[in-house]
Amino acid sequence: MAKCENCGNRFNVDEAEENFLSEYGTSLTYDNHFNECLCFECAKEAWEDREYYEVCEKCGTRFHVFDADSQFENESGDYGLVDTSRDDISELILCANCALDIAREQYEEYQKENPEYFDDDNYHGISVYEAADIWLSNGKDEDYMYGYSEEELEDALQ
Repeated sequence: MAKCENCGNRFNVDEAEENFLSEYGTSLTYDNHFNECLCFECAKEAWEDREYYEVCEKCGTRFHVFDADSQFENESGDYGLVDTSRDDISELILCANCALDIAREQYEEYQKENPEYFDDDNYHGISVYEAADIWLSNGKDEDYMYGYSEEELEDALQ
């Protein structure tokens, strides 16, 4: 039995990992992803306090999961990705930078395969339906029209 470095209680590591996976899903792992050896309750608290780390399987960088998610979300729109997470890019555990690199490569490949969508007159970056939802959620602000006309966006909302 291991001893929790936070609360001092003894605990079964396998049981703590099973509880953690049950609580947070199998895409997250338990051991060695906290700064200390933690029982399930303390690991749960650390997770909720945003103290959970992963190691990028591409570059080996240790990264904070929430920070990587936030960075990816903020920058992925540059590659026509809306409502896409780091987990959608690859089955590997990736830091934001590596996920963005893959997103950029996929985007460039898509551009090469579909040049008709990327001339200056036709490029919108996202579908009219996605754009319409974003436009509506931002009070029909013209800064969120993504190159579509008001009429196109209104029609997509119907």
